Amino acid sequence: MKQVTGNDIEEDVRMKGGEYFLTEFPNNIVTTIFGNGYAHPDSSYGKWELTHCFMNAYIRADIGYIGLYITYGILGFMVFLAMFYHCFKAKLPGEMSYIKLFMLHIASANILSWPIRGDAIEISICLYLFHYYWFIKRKKYYGRNSHSEF
Repeated sequence: MKQVTGNDIEEDVRMKGGEYFLTEFPNNIVTTIFGNGYAHPDSSYGKWELTHCFMNAYIRADIGYIGLYITYGILGFMVFLAMFYHCFKAKLPGEMSYIKLFMLHIASANILSWPIRGDAIEISICLYLFHYYWFIKRKKYYGRNSHSEF
């Protein structure tokens, strides 16, 4: 019986999947901008994706930000980048630092996986707390129409 080591593996399936989705996966200008969306298994597109992608173990959820781009396009990818950027840029008090830490976890975990689909409730709660602090609580301290520190 032969023992398989890391040197015996030709290439990581995630790297192959990322390369496939970026180079061979069907796209045009509309899907580049808006994404391909989710494939329903009963549609012709869903059946095609099951045949071509899953048979080779190329799964969007395993390729991180590339899967995000394939599903939501450039616009969706830019929305996620803007969300992370604004959360990291904001000056929050010490008791609110957990928002930045959780968003840092999501941003780093998405490099090679796709936890955004499973963490939607937690992300929504963090964004609500972020919004509450920046747009509601700050008005008490800086005045109603002040834009200072933003």
